[in-house]
Amino acid sequence: MTTIANPEDFAVRLINQLGFVLSPTVSTLTDDVTQQPTISYEQIESLDADVMLVAHASPDVRADLESLPLFVNLPPVQDDRYVVVDLVAVSALRTPMLRHPSRPGPTGPRLRACSAVKRR
Repeated sequence: MTTIANPEDFAVRLINQLGFVLSPTVSTLTDDVTQQPTISYEQIESLDADVMLVAHASPDVRADLESLPLFVNLPPVQDDRYVVVDLVAVSALRTPMLRHPSRPGPTGPRLRACSAVKRR
């Protein structure tokens, strides 16, 4: 399983803006190469958090994970704080595609023009 532990990651910054913070156990995971530590099923207990968002690569992967006693017994799973999100949502979090019109960059002028269009 891959986790997101880099505080500079777009998804982490978005979650922070919503008032959440990374679980302390997830925050301590490291991977100097990808900044997205991978954990084995045996390390699943490190995923204990108030809310756990998980995207599965396939229904089979989801079924495998949800059949593991270590996973089923995690407090977020037991307390219905385990949220499955689809890969489209994860892709959007992993690859932000918009910039604010006030930010410099090639999309800035086009976004400013779009924001100036009157809505009916």
